[in-house]
Amino acid sequence: MREFIIRVRDFFEKHSNLIQSVAAALAIISPIIAFISFLLVRLFAFLSNNLGFMQAIIAIVGILAMVGGGVMVIVKFFKRKLERKEGNEKPERQEIKQENNPKDSRIENSELATPDSKPMPKLPALVEYHKKYQNCIAGAYKCIVGLQSNGTVVAVGHNAEGQRNIENWQDIIAVATEFRYTVGLKSDGTVVAVGNNEFGRCNVGDWRDIIAVAAGWSHTIGLKSNGTVVAVGNNGDGQCNVEDWRDIIAVAAGNVHTVGLKSDGTVVAVGNNEFGRCNVRYWQDIVAVSAGLLHTIGLKSNGTVVAVGDNQHGQCNVKHLRNIVAVAAEEAYIIGLKSNGTVVTVGRNSFGIFDIIDNWKNIAPPQH
Repeated sequence: MREFIIRVRDFFEKHSNLIQSVAAALAIISPIIAFISFLLVRLFAFLSNNLGFMQAIIAIVGILAMVGGGVMVIVKFFKRKLERKEGNEKPERQEIKQENNPKDSRIENSELATPDSKPMPKLPALVEYHKKYQNCIAGAYKCIVGLQSNGTVVAVGHNAEGQRNIENWQDIIAVATEFRYTVGLKSDGTVVAVGNNEFGRCNVGDWRDIIAVAAGWSHTIGLKSNGTVVAVGNNGDGQCNVEDWRDIIAVAAGNVHTVGLKSDGTVVAVGNNEFGRCNVRYWQDIVAVSAGLLHTIGLKSNGTVVAVGDNQHGQCNVKHLRNIVAVAAEEAYIIGLKSNGTVVTVGRNSFGIFDIIDNWKNIAPPQH
């Protein structure tokens, strides 16, 4: 039901201008149609009295055909003019322009180079390298959160439920955000949360020994240092059934599903599998995972990205992404963090969020 409501909301938000235009057009056209109908009835009566019934029908059909043909010519003319005009405009960006920074990471011999061009080792050391970047960026419905190198947090977007009230957060080493709330992991292994506490998803005050956090639609996930996982919040679709997980090194939480990355580079998932968002069984060589509303993202050790699930807005079109060190999947878009601290995006530009983060620079893990 929540997903249906979201889709209805997104449809009306996306097509609000079209709906208003159609309503206005109907208000204008309705009296015109009534007037034309009146004229056609009078014309039919006149022709039938002078030419007979069949001849009147044939004459009216011919008139309507000529009028319809004229309308089609006019529509095509204006459509071509509009297409030419749009062709000269800047198209909606799917990703931020590629950088030519010489310190950018490069893919060579299936190994990812660090910003200082030193090649990184394979799993599991490479997983640890990516995890510190993965913790630096998070996206949610109308809200994006970024962790700065000094342990403070920045945020843009919606704040109706207080999910952006992070100005006083200090000593943060990881962030996660979802619909109406935000979670922060501190360097001492404790967790803080702000925003809406529906289903108890912000009840993380007693968590200890946590090394990673993930925020779902109505549930929160914590990864402990021993490789086990804890969860609070709604469990209606089994998204909190993580008590048996072992050897986990990273976690991600979607709308009603949860994803775990194991130390061998494979991935596990629980919860609702609509659109195949939990079909990660055969993924290999993964170093980071992220879960969106109806899709799941995996970052591979060579800096490329894989995706499963709903692709209605192109949020799973990730084959072109390269040199990525962290990914954040949310609602109908994906954010990718590059090793030089800049950000790339794919999917739906919800509420102009992409346009804001265009100027984000120096997004990097804290230097402790």
